[in-house]
Amino acid sequence: MVGKVPDVFVIVFSLVLVAAALTWVLPGGSFERRTETVGGRAREVVVEGSFGYEESRPQLLEVFVAPLKGFLKLGEIVVFIFMVGGSFFILNETGSIAAGTRRLVRALEGREILVIPIVMTLFSFFGAAFGMCEEAIPFVLVFVPMAIALGYDSIVGVSLTFLAAGVGFAGAFLNPFTLQIAQGIAGLQPVSGWEYRLVVWAVSTGLAIAWVMIYAARIRKDPKRSPVYEIDRKRREEILEQQARCGDLGPRHVACLAVLLATNGAMVFGVVEKGG
Repeated sequence: MVGKVPDVFVIVFSLVLVAAALTWVLPGGSFERRTETVGGRAREVVVEGSFGYEESRPQLLEVFVAPLKGFLKLGEIVVFIFMVGGSFFILNETGSIAAGTRRLVRALEGREILVIPIVMTLFSFFGAAFGMCEEAIPFVLVFVPMAIALGYDSIVGVSLTFLAAGVGFAGAFLNPFTLQIAQGIAGLQPVSGWEYRLVVWAVSTGLAIAWVMIYAARIRKDPKRSPVYEIDRKRREEILEQQARCGDLGPRHVACLAVLLATNGAMVFGVVEKGG
């Protein structure tokens, strides 16, 4: 019998305890850092060859404030995901997502496979153009139920957004967070060589789409081939029950979905035009 996986908080706190224990064994050390402006953005970089040992500072009580300090240090994306996740929960309780998915499934009857190239190309472009990657995580809450309702599985739903954004991020041709910073450090003209990278992005995105379409076709033909079949079977029953309870798409649902589209559009505009 396979043992139950510990709660994620137990795993994270265990890692904090291990890191704190190592501070009593390993010597301290640090690098010198300097501030550089790359691609119009100020960032700290490590000075090469500047590492030096220093007196260690064993940690004990700090383990209890370490999660909070980490939250504050990386707060932007953490708070973003928490807020979006909570917003999606509230939106889901209105039944708008279920009603919208039901209408979409009817509209795409017989052409469900077209969702994959359209959505994946869009998210891959976002990843390549302005560095969307972890920002795609909240969209999973929309596209996983949609993929299940269309006869696919959760893996297809995640691939539509997060996988596509990751492929675009890896094959970026404009991404300021990777490409332009790297070119600035290397002393190259910003965005130079974009033509070659555009081809790389198109090929990698095409291959990713082809893989997901082949996988989706197999799962639709035989759902039991899915590694998450049992999980999705229960989720599919919940989705169908929710769709039946919510009925057809009404004015209230349309208004809620309009708010969803408007806020997503504002997020994209903020990332592209305002840099975050």
